[in-house]
This record gives sequence, structure tokens and C-alpha cells, in this order.
Amino acid sequence: MDPFGLLMLIDTVPQRIDQRAATFPGALVPVVMPVEWLPPQAAGRWALDDDRLPFPQRVHLALEGGLEAELWPRIQQHLRGRAMDASLQRILARWAADEQARLGLPAADGGVIVHAPPQHRGATMQRHAARALQEVRQLFAPLGWPRWAGPVVLVHPDKELAPQNRPVLPMVAWPQVQGGGDDQRAQFARVFAQLALDYSGPPQSGWPTWLSSGITQIAAERAQGRLPSPLGALRQRQAAGIPAIQGMLRGHQDPDPDLAFAVAALLTSERRQHRWPVFMDLLRNNIEGEQALSIAYDLSLQDLLRVR
Repeated sequence: MDPFGLLMLIDTVPQRIDQRAATFPGALVPVVMPVEWLPPQAAGRWALDDDRLPFPQRVHLALEGGLEAELWPRIQQHLRGRAMDASLQRILARWAADEQARLGLPAADGGVIVHAPPQHRGATMQRHAARALQEVRQLFAPLGWPRWAGPVVLVHPDKELAPQNRPVLPMVAWPQVQGGGDDQRAQFARVFAQLALDYSGPPQSGWPTWLSSGITQIAAERAQGRLPSPLGALRQRQAAGIPAIQGMLRGHQDPDPDLAFAVAALLTSERRQHRWPVFMDLLRNNIEGEQALSIAYDLSLQDLLRVR
């Protein structure tokens, strides 16, 4: 008998499914069918809806069923800002490799693919982009890495990008790189830092503008071989004063880039970076910036004017 036809004789929703078999309720006894006998799309959808199945197995079956559009938001919801575990990363990396081959993309170097015609000096861009990504990876290490599976693909701004919420083989338009090597690395670092923030489980309204501004600027500085000066950041906060800092944290005004940088530099400093994940989780759960600062870092607005 055609195995697909057998589904017509039993309940068409399995009691349980895993990577090997699905168990259906039968008239007298349960009916166990190998997964390869099932329509791949149906098996993938059943797996996605079965919370008892380990999440990496649900992802595997959904990919086998071609359910990528339904899967990407599920992965983002599952991770909720956490780094991918090794089993999930392996499954997605295999899909990324197949997709990379399907699109005819060149090999990755340093976690980056520059999909550029020869006149755009792709090799030079590749080198600067890889260095920038390395700095962003180090900056985001307290939040956990990787934020996605597979390399980042830099494509021409005129080209069609992948779905924005796809946590595997992400595609971003390369910035209009200008200046020397340091400037180019800084521009790439801004792009990669924003991508990492986008894949760090933002709240529904997005990360606060001041946070995105400050973090991307820190990434740019690091890519240029400079670490934020704690004393310089302190003086910047002192010059701005408490009302300006409070207004920025509450989102009542467009953030001053220098002040956003000075506050973000304190939050991600070597002494305090271990508290950064707590701060991000509070923002993720709609806790206001000033209160999140107090809870995660035990810092008041007054403290921002006296501690480095």
C-alpha cells in the first residue's frame, strides 16, 4: 500500500513525531510510520507544533519540509536573545551551506562573504569586513555568540536581501565605504553591530535608539583599533548632566550620539560587561532604561557622573 494512502485510514494528526518516526492513533493499536514515509511538509508542520520534541529536531524536520518562512520567527522566539546552542547551529549551518551553494556564493573568509563584482575590490572589502566582524564578536561576547548561523553575506544595495528575520546566512547591504582601511572597518563594524543587536531578541518596539547609537559607535571605535576611554566617557556624561541623560534613557528626545556613546561605554566596559546581559533582558521585558540601569548595574543617574 502507498504509505501516503495509509494516512487516509488512520487519524491524520500524529500523537508524537521525531526525526525517525511518527506515531498515529489507530483503531486498535497505535500505528508507527517512518518519517520518510510522510509528506515532508506535513511532517515539518507537525514537528513545529509539537512542544515535546527537542527544538533542534523540530527545526530539522521543518527545514526538510521547506517551511523556512514559518521557521525563522519560531527560532527567534525560541532564542529570545540567547546564543544558539551547538546542536541548533549545526542544523542551520548545513542549511546555510546548501543555500550558499544554491546561490553560487563565493567561499566565506573570516565569517563574511562579500558578494561583489571585481570592480568593487571585493578582496579588500572582505579583509576589512572580516576584521570588523571579529571586533563585533568580541564586543558582543558577554551576550553570547553566535547570534546567527553561517557567514554574513554583504551584497550590493541594489540586490534583493534575504528575509530580515532569518537567523542563518544573514544578508546585509554593504555600506558606502569611503576613506582608508580604518574608516572602512568602522563602517562595516556599524553594520555588523546593528545586525547583532537585531538578532539579540529586541523588545517589540525595538532597542532604544540611544543604545543602538552607542553600541554601533563603540563597535566602530574598536574596529579602528581604539577602545573607549573611561575618563573621556565620564567627562562627556558630566558635561551633559543628569537631565540630558535622564531624557535620553526615557526616550524623550533624540539621543546625542556622543552622550549615547558615553553611557554605552560604561555599560560595556571590562569591569561591568558581565552585567550587560541582565540590562538587555530588562529592556527586552519593557523595563525603562533608568530602572534597568539601577537593577542591572546598581547605578543611579548621579553615579553616572562620578564613576568610570
